Amino acid sequence: DAQLAALFDAAPAGLAFFDRDLRFVRVNAALAAMNGGRSVADHLGRRPGELLADLAPVEALLRRVLDTGRPVRGHEWDVLDDTGHAFRATYYPVPGPDGRPAGVGVIVEDVTAARTAALDREFLLELSAALQLAVDSAGVAAAALSRAAARLGLSRCALYEIDGGDEGTAPPSAVCRHAWAADGLEAVGAGGALPPDGFAALFEEALAGRVSVHPDPRRDPT
Repeated sequence: DAQLAALFDAAPAGLAFFDRDLRFVRVNAALAAMNGGRSVADHLGRRPGELLADLAPVEALLRRVLDTGRPVRGHEWDVLDDTGHAFRATYYPVPGPDGRPAGVGVIVEDVTAARTAALDREFLLELSAALQLAVDSAGVAAAALSRAAARLGLSRCALYEIDGGDEGTAPPSAVCRHAWAADGLEAVGAGGALPPDGFAALFEEALAGRVSVHPDPRRDPT
């Protein structure tokens, strides 16, 4: 039916139908885009693992649905590239004329935004709780830096105190007062000064109100 075909193809969620051999019989444009931007035609006749190695585990879930006749809900996975996307899928049996599953239908949603929002809420709650326990500036630094490092997936964060310089320009130096590493807060005293050329880019970003991630300029890149 043309109307059902148009509904399938235009759906914003990813949709697919697999036969009993676990091969793509039908897939819409949304799911094709989720699968690395491969074309719809690239999917047809292939198993998930033949299309993309990262999709190989999906085949076990499809087989489970065919064997049990029961849906599998809430399967989530992350894309292992620099996009950071996360997806959630539901797999359900599609009955044939004899009542037995003739194949498996799949609905896939991009849950990246929802997961990011949940992580942000968790971060703010943890940070708020930690700040309530802080009794001095070192405690505040420890709470803020450790939570920020965990949220951003960093192994180390640092808090720099800007010394000198004219207003609105990069200062001649900045002194690292506190640094957080994986094993906790470290106090950095003498020798913690950052040279002007290494600090300039970070300082300009901060003045503009932007958050940025940079390599530690104090370390030899080699």
